[in-house]
Formats: sequence, structure tokens, C-alpha cells
Amino acid sequence: MKTATSPLHKAFSWEDIILPLEFKTAKRKLNSPPETYEIKEPKYVKPKPTPSNGLSDSWISTSSSSSGLTTGSMSRQGASIEEATTSASKQSAKSKRAMSGASHKQKEPSDRGSDSKIRPSRQSSRLQETPSASNSQYSAGSGTKRLSESGTTESSTKRQRIEEPMMLHVNVQTAVYGSEILSHSPFSASAMAMVIVDSVLYLWWYDRQGAIQTHGLDFIEDLPHFLVLLIALQRLPKGWGKIHTTKSQIHLEGQYGGMDIELGERLVTHWGIQGRATNILEVKASSLPPLIPPGLKERLETQGMVAKLLWAQSKRARESKILWEIPKRIKELSEEDRDAVEGHIPDMIASTSFPDCETSNIRNDLGIPVKDIENRVLIMSVFRKLRPITELEGDEFWRAFWDCVLCHSVLWKIGIRHRDISTANLMYYRYKEQVMGVLNDYDLSTLIGPDYDDGPSGTDWTGTLPYMAFDLLEPAALAGHVEHKYHHDFEAFIWVLTWVAHRYQGGKEIPNPPFNPWKTDHEQCLLKKSRFQNELITNLLEYRPTGSHASVWQSCGKVFMRTAFFILAEEEKLDTVDEYLGRMKKSIEGSGKDLSVNSFSKLSASPFQIE
Repeated sequence: MKTATSPLHKAFSWEDIILPLEFKTAKRKLNSPPETYEIKEPKYVKPKPTPSNGLSDSWISTSSSSSGLTTGSMSRQGASIEEATTSASKQSAKSKRAMSGASHKQKEPSDRGSDSKIRPSRQSSRLQETPSASNSQYSAGSGTKRLSESGTTESSTKRQRIEEPMMLHVNVQTAVYGSEILSHSPFSASAMAMVIVDSVLYLWWYDRQGAIQTHGLDFIEDLPHFLVLLIALQRLPKGWGKIHTTKSQIHLEGQYGGMDIELGERLVTHWGIQGRATNILEVKASSLPPLIPPGLKERLETQGMVAKLLWAQSKRARESKILWEIPKRIKELSEEDRDAVEGHIPDMIASTSFPDCETSNIRNDLGIPVKDIENRVLIMSVFRKLRPITELEGDEFWRAFWDCVLCHSVLWKIGIRHRDISTANLMYYRYKEQVMGVLNDYDLSTLIGPDYDDGPSGTDWTGTLPYMAFDLLEPAALAGHVEHKYHHDFEAFIWVLTWVAHRYQGGKEIPNPPFNPWKTDHEQCLLKKSRFQNELITNLLEYRPTGSHASVWQSCGKVFMRTAFFILAEEEKLDTVDEYLGRMKKSIEGSGKDLSVNSFSKLSASPFQIE
């Protein structure tokens, strides 16, 4: 007992945790165990839906179901976590309003400041946001007062002055544990957690497709089956739930041949459960693939390489397939259009997948229906290292930004739809002192053509929330009734330019930056961006660009944005990509900004080679 209650001498690592537990009590007294146990079919306790308030544990039933259930009979997936998270957020906001006093009029939230999110009841070691942001995640945020059973704040003046952590629903709390286990390593494939309410235990399974919850097992009434479960958990090996547990060399194959790599420091990480969970890591390679072109080899040796690991939807076209399709499609284009693409797409060296850890495997074993688009598989790809465009200022930023606009327009015309324009996907590198913009990340892209009809339809809802077009934030788009067209990506470029110009100074994000509510949900994003658009058109803007981007915003960004919105407001959208670009070029002529194609082949002594 002394050992169990003494504090840890050092912080534990989530790598050492196989199964976190949460204990809850709903009854004052537990049932007495029977004198003898008979080995028979177990009686399972069926969980009820998560309550609307998201804070009470009384919803969990302690009555056994009449029919025995096998381990293949699992309850709903994921919904309880998302519902509890949403309701907990609403309850937190409601309690804050109650504490502020009825006599104070509520002001409209400012566009500055951090988002209102959920604070776990225990401090997490990794509660931070990541770019692809669009999935169910749980992050640190504002706390709230403890609620009484009636749902209102306690009336004690002394207690009202004490800020306490918000009590999370037990399902959300265990989801936090699952997020920690999945996030501590880029090779974490799954996690489990256990909830014990009185004498009934529930197992949770978490992976990048979502969550699975079992029915409950009463370990007092059914001790034999509980012991079987403990024996099974005891035999889980170290590193269970992970694909790779060491930094040993990993072999990959690519269009240039095979290569062995060793993974280094994580540059980009992800905290959460469902989604792509993109991680970027440094890469060391003992040797490069034998067939790699000399020009690319030179760039890799000077700029380095990174590995990208993500859980991609298996139904989508692989990024490697898209990038290796581009050279075939640009061969017949004009020199100007080829120059807009060559040197402005990422250099992928090799790629591999891990089909043994597809998220559909366990669901198929348990008899849970899975749609193809929901299934996820881990993909690892090696790229030439790039830098984020937000590091640039002034004319260099504009040069890289315009490179990405032109590259995107040509790719769209040849049937490659990017569909996820964001600050994280606009990159750059330097070649012979020249800044070269790169349109990065084709994980959500689609291929259009007679041989490529196996991907999601054009109505599939994709994008990064702060930069999504107005049309894609409407309820019809969320329901899958709006086709993703060129002008939606074109509008996303406008929001990227606005975002960077007002939030970055000297290559770094400023303190307390504007537009944070754009990151919360589609309704707030649509509302706040509409307000910004109206202020821009009427010259009543509340915010000013930073010093690093003032010249670009005044000469190009502001005019660029106004003209684009007038175009998009027309009853009939423009027909072609060239019409959009032509109208935009005309609107910013005379600004002094370079609108020509930034040709890599004219800078390079050797031709650009990606075949």
C-alpha cells in the first residue's frame, strides 16, 4: 500500500503504458460476490448512449443483458467520444456565462485570442495543435468551475473565486489517454483503455479510424471471464500496438530503386485520435537509390531529406501515384506551363505502406461494417526537405506564393486537383540564391481521367478550415452536395495570403494573432470571414498587416482579394482556369510584382528530372 500511494520519482513515459484505467463509482455499495462460480456464457452490460450534458457517469447501466454476447459484438464506434467532447465544450461555455453574472451583457467574441477547447483533468504532456487540423481532436484550453448536480455553479462566493479544472466525461478522459499513447510515437497503430464503473468494466480500442467500445463485464458476477481477460492483457508484449519500436534501418522502394533509411528527430507531430495524424521526421540514408538523377541527387545532398508518415484513406489515390503521374501529363504542355510545374512540386524519393496494420482489420474480425473510404493505412514516404513559406517576407514571399498559384493552375488543367490549399502546404527552397515556391502535400488530391475513377468524388469535403472557400463552409457542402471546383482552391489562396500577411512578422507568428476563431468550426469560420470580407470591401478593416508583409498586402494582397471576391460574387462563375488568372493578373498590373513563371530549368545547369 505504501508503494502504491507514494508519488513517482520521475515522470512516466506513455511508451511504457499498455492500458490506462479510469475508476468511477455510481453506487454506495457493491454487490457481494457469489460463493461459487460456474463457467458459462458471460453476461454483458450494454452501455447506453452518452448523455447530452457530457459530464455525468450515471448513464452507464449496471444491469446485465439477457442474451450472452461474444467478443465480436461491439457497440458503436467513435460517436460517444465526439458527442461527449462537443457537449462538454458547450457545458463549459454555459458555466462560464453563469459565473459572469446575469447583469453583464455578452460581447461578441474577438477574432484575437486562443480557441475555447477542453482541458483534461490531468495535465497532458502533448496538448497542442497540428496543420491538418479537420478531425476529432482534444486540446488544452480554458477550464471552468465545478458544476453542481443541477448543472449550475455553486453559490458560495469563496468557491466562485476558485478556478477548478473541468470534470470531463469518462469517455473523453480515456480518449485523452488514447491520444497520448497514439501520439507518443509515429509508429503507434492502436491503443486500449479500460473504464471501470463500480464492478463493471468496459474496454475501449483507439486507432486512426476512430474508437470501438465493448459491452461491459461485471467482474464480481463473472470473475472467471475477468481472469481470462487479465491473463490475455498480461501476455501483451512490450511494444504492443506499434509497428516499429526502434530506430533500426527501414527499407523502402521507389521509382529510383531501393534505399535504407534511419529516422531521426520529429519535426512535425500530431496529437489526437482520428485522421491522417501526419508526422515529419529527419532522415539519414547510408546511400541514395542507384537510379536517382544527378540534379536531384545534388539537391538532396545539400538540402537533406525528411520522412512523412501518415494514415491515409486506403480508397484515395496515393500521393506517390499522383506525383509520379505528373511528369507524364506535362510532357505535351507548352514550355511556359511546364516551367510552372517543374521544380515547384515536391521530390519524392521512395514510399511504402504497412497493410498489416490497416484499421479495417480489427473491424472485419469483429464483424463491424466498414466503408472503404473510412479504412486507413500507414504510409511512409521520403522527400527532399523543404521550408515553410511563412518564413519568407516581402518580395520573396510573393515570389514563392505566386509560384504555387501558377503551379496549381497548370496541375488543375491536366486533371490533378489539389483541394487542400493551406499555409502548411505552401513551401519553398533556395536554388542559386533564387526562391522557388513548392505546392506540397497531395494526400487529399484526386486524379481526373479515364483510368482514375477509384477515388472519392468531387463532392468529398476536404480542405483546412481557416482557408476553405465560403461555398465549402455551407451546410450543403458538409453534406457532400457541393462539387469542389477550381474557384474553391483559388479562394483558398486568397485566405492563405490574408492569414500570413496579418499573423507573421520576421518569419514567426506574432503573439495573440488575429483570426483564431477561423480555426474553431465551420459556422464560426464562415461568420468571421464574411465579416472580414465586408470590412475589406468598405475600407473599414479592424486589422493591419504586419511590417514584414505590409508592402505585399497593399500592392497585391488587398487588390487581389477584392477582385477575387467580385469575381466569385458573379452569378456565373468564370469558365476556365486561365480566365481566373487573367482577371487577377490584370487587377495587380502596375504593382511592380513579378507575375512571370519562375523557371527552374533556366536556373539549373542540368534539366529538371523527376521521371
